[in-house]
Amino acid sequence: MSAPDASADGPVSCNGTHPLIDGGRYCKAGECRCEATDACFPRSVIAACCKGNFQCFDADGGFQCMGTHPLIDGGRYCAKGVCYCPTSDSCFSPEIATSCCAVAPTCTK
Repeated sequence: MSAPDASADGPVSCNGTHPLIDGGRYCKAGECRCEATDACFPRSVIAACCKGNFQCFDADGGFQCMGTHPLIDGGRYCAKGVCYCPTSDSCFSPEIATSCCAVAPTCTK
């Protein structure tokens, strides 16, 4: 797992748990699975604990936050109509970007 990162409120504990396995790899509702480490973290710390793409899960087991990798051409950005989240270095649809990004996302039209 990643080492703890500092935040405005103090250090973040990045002690992930093993994902659930039942027809796929997923986490409990309210948690997010970091693809790079294959670990589950609470939604409140996923951006600090996961470097790269992650998937967050709803109460019904569906994906809440499924980001994609940004485009790289002289900088990091997302395609038109999609929002870039710098804390997770991911792109999200505008409908979920503000709830999936720990900071204000940059959206392009």
